[in-house]
Amino acid sequence: MTTKHLEPLSWVGPVLGDNPKTHIYIYETGAGSPLPRAVAQHPRVTLRTKPPERDPFFSFFDHAARNSGGGDYTLFVHGHDTHYHRQTPTRRLVALCYEAAARATFAYANAGDAVHSTWAGCAHAASRASCVEAPPCASMVALINSSWTAALGALVGDARPPARVAEINGNEALVHRCRLAARPAREWAALRDLTETHHGGLAYALEGSFHRLMGEPWVRDGVTDGGLNFVACGPNAVDTLWPGTARPPARSFDARWRGHTELGLRAARGCGWAR
Repeated sequence: MTTKHLEPLSWVGPVLGDNPKTHIYIYETGAGSPLPRAVAQHPRVTLRTKPPERDPFFSFFDHAARNSGGGDYTLFVHGHDTHYHRQTPTRRLVALCYEAAARATFAYANAGDAVHSTWAGCAHAASRASCVEAPPCASMVALINSSWTAALGALVGDARPPARVAEINGNEALVHRCRLAARPAREWAALRDLTETHHGGLAYALEGSFHRLMGEPWVRDGVTDGGLNFVACGPNAVDTLWPGTARPPARSFDARWRGHTELGLRAARGCGWAR
């Protein structure tokens, strides 16, 4: 499922053509250019409406509330074809997800390939100076805790705010139906109804806790073991996995992906729910 605001969604047609099992749910705000008729009327496309003032998580949680018993996997993606947190085109991403699902059954895998230093608590930083905690890179733990106890934690019955968070940013993820079905539809709907303006305080908290809401632990071993592509955040920040360099060594996305702990065999966590 994906959102559409100003993005042209030019990747939708090719993705539909690649695999006859793919069904795409598109949440439209009404902004930007209209979808081509061939896409809008495609039998494997479902169009839904997202209020333009709401955060994209409105769409994610609405879909979970409506489709918890749908196909084996749901890929939650943003409408853009690439972004700083995902540098591969969506069409290629979908193909890689099919490959990963064919190798092993797993409950959750983040589809991004970048982790801000502040998300991981700067555990890999050479010094505190390389951990940028000023806006726009404020500590994700602090952003989550500002909303967790009063709103999110109370809603999902988990009152313990995290002391540390380690997850890939972006919140594009491949999620097995067992995780969507593990929460009753009324909880997903309540999470949807909590969403507010994009980039609001609660929106950041939802971004940082999406993996937890999907049943993952706050600190995920695959993120903290150094197997993923950490990036620093902010002007002149030092990369946390390659101290002393402004950017990580240049590698193609496929080269990173093949060693990506999320969609590799190590992602075979099964459908257990983290406590």
